[in-house]
Amino acid sequence: VHDLLPEELEARVAKAVDELRPFLISQGCDVKLLGVDDGRARLRLMRSGKGAPPVAALKLEIEKVLDVAAPDLLGVEIEGMAEQIEATARAAALLGAIITPPRGETSPQPAKLVQIKRPRPDTTNVSGTWVSVVRALGFEDGQFKVISYAEINLLVCKLDGEFYAYRNACAAEPESALDDAKLDSPVLTCACHGYSYNLRRAGVCVEKPELRLQSLPLKVEDDKVKVALS
Repeated sequence: VHDLLPEELEARVAKAVDELRPFLISQGCDVKLLGVDDGRARLRLMRSGKGAPPVAALKLEIEKVLDVAAPDLLGVEIEGMAEQIEATARAAALLGAIITPPRGETSPQPAKLVQIKRPRPDTTNVSGTWVSVVRALGFEDGQFKVISYAEINLLVCKLDGEFYAYRNACAAEPESALDDAKLDSPVLTCACHGYSYNLRRAGVCVEKPELRLQSLPLKVEDDKVKVALS
């Protein structure tokens, strides 16, 4: 595969990291490439600590982009990731020991699958929360679904076995939903403006690279596709 790739590994990784930076900044963090050694990329992830998704979720997003830009990359290492995860676990354990759930608290309602157009959603009440939005089982490859959760419109797709999540809004006009968009994997084309977005490359616009769909951290657990809303 190395002979088929025109640029050196580190150059391709650096370019992909630069393309990913606007998305990470929108999530309250930033990333710096420390180097590529023995085929493994070393990164430093800086989080603002206010509403930023978990480090593990951000690492998944970074790995998805690098897997496309540098398929010969052997792995990704986040500086201090283990320490950050351990600190988060300790904080969660401490909170669990001192906080008692309010009486009468009910479990969140499951997300509903819809195919409707809505104005840009208000995210005030669900900021920084992991929510289950759809089941992974039965979600066909090359398919996308428009999902409504707590007044938020999302677009979830599955490409070559990998799930991706975005705000259901065209980057050219955030008030325009992508319900009627056409998906020709991995490119989603807006029916209103004709702009095409590469869903495997953090939603970057093919015609205007300065435009980008708003990507959301995503993970799959116990047959549930979960999205971090921020």
